Amino acid sequence: MDRMPSNAESRSMSVSTEKLTELRDRAERVVRATEEEEVEAGFRSACLEVIFYLLFVALFAVVTWMSAINVAYPYSSKMREAVYGDPPESFEDVFQESQFWDYLEEQAIPTLFVREDANGDVLPPDQRGYVLRVNKLIGAVRLEQKRVELDPGRCTVPPVYASLIDNCYPSIRTEFDVSDESYGREDRFSAVSTGFFVDVGGQRFVQDFANDAHPDDVVDELRKLRNDSWVDLQTREVHLLFTVYNPAVDLFCNVDLEFKFLHTGGVRPESRFRTVNMLRQWLLLTPSRVFFPPGVEHQLLFIAEMVFFLIVLGMVVAEVRQLARVGWLAYISSVWNVIDVLNLSLFIVFFFYRFFFVALTSLINFRPSPDTYSEFRYMAELTYQSQNLAAFNCVLTYVK
Repeated sequence: MDRMPSNAESRSMSVSTEKLTELRDRAERVVRATEEEEVEAGFRSACLEVIFYLLFVALFAVVTWMSAINVAYPYSSKMREAVYGDPPESFEDVFQESQFWDYLEEQAIPTLFVREDANGDVLPPDQRGYVLRVNKLIGAVRLEQKRVELDPGRCTVPPVYASLIDNCYPSIRTEFDVSDESYGREDRFSAVSTGFFVDVGGQRFVQDFANDAHPDDVVDELRKLRNDSWVDLQTREVHLLFTVYNPAVDLFCNVDLEFKFLHTGGVRPESRFRTVNMLRQWLLLTPSRVFFPPGVEHQLLFIAEMVFFLIVLGMVVAEVRQLARVGWLAYISSVWNVIDVLNLSLFIVFFFYRFFFVALTSLINFRPSPDTYSEFRYMAELTYQSQNLAAFNCVLTYVK
């Protein structure tokens, strides 16, 4: 028979049960407290992350807004309206060689080389060389031609038509197809190196016109070029290039009117109006600050951009640490991690553009003589691509 527990044993078992219950309750309280602390810590961390990211977005907004993108479009659009001219002799109406010359004489030259005001009075010398009266031409206006090299091995006339067709004039595929051979009467037209970076075989035939020249003299030069066949069957591109500066908005506008002389016949006009903000806050690091002295606001903006850059680097380090902790597969399984990588990569490229822009400023002649062309195309294209990158990245940033 089973022995009944004594009173002492019963009391001992009761005490043990109470202790177990107390320990269990204590453990539950500790777990609850730990969970509450973790929730509170997670909440604090989330709040700090939100505040940090709002600061990040605010700095990004300041960096992009202070790039004068709000006035870039109105500025370039007015320049486009002025330079395009009115139908039926506007830039967009050009589709053959004769119209190309007519556009230059009737529309482009009167717009760029203004000698009289709205009342018909002759402008004093210090008011010449302006477009729309307030945009100062920087250096000379340039006509630049790109010609195709005749290559019988690439473009041949079938024997059946050899007596009817003299030559075959192909398109330009690469810079190796570009001709630098002199041409014209007594080879009067010779190629020169253009731009900062000379391409392989990339020489051009140029004609520069001083920005203070009389419009009649410029028209006379154009007519001589036309009569001497400066444009012929080997011509593939002609660019009308110039740059203006408006001090009211502190922006340059680089204009490239391109006329594509197609190998299929006819002319196709294309244009690029690129505004350039000199980023005075970055010119603090260059000798060009003498030409464009930065103010206090530019110094503060430079500090903001540096803080923004350090935040981006910190976020890159955080993403790298997370990647090392969870591994590639787990990391890329989250769409937001992929967006983070794309977002931060574009920010790094954005700042690379900034540093490259600073380097380009040392290559530009900001105060050329009226008859000297100053090359702004590389800087203008860099600024344009930087703005496109910032716009796309802005969408990603606000989505996050």
